[in-house]
Amino acid sequence: MQTRAILEGAAAVIKAGGDAHPEIMIPLVGHVNELKVVQTDLEKTAKAVEEEQGIKIDYSFGTMIEIPAPPSSPTNSPNTRRSSASAPTT
Repeated sequence: MQTRAILEGAAAVIKAGGDAHPEIMIPLVGHVNELKVVQTDLEKTAKAVEEEQGIKIDYSFGTMIEIPAPPSSPTNSPNTRRSSASAPTT
């Protein structure tokens, strides 16, 4: 849905004589295969918008692959002090 809105906005700018080159970033990708699935959907949407609008849109897409912190990272170290709330005692 956001991809369509971005591309339709770019189409409106181009039709009005402007220069639009949208960059579509895909968030929260954990594996390259996820990005491939999203890329397929994005390309279908882009093609549909281009056909509907009768123009070619020069867009790019990308992501930052999210990698969980390894067990040895400072935030997961057994030596890291953590505060914890204790339950009241009776």
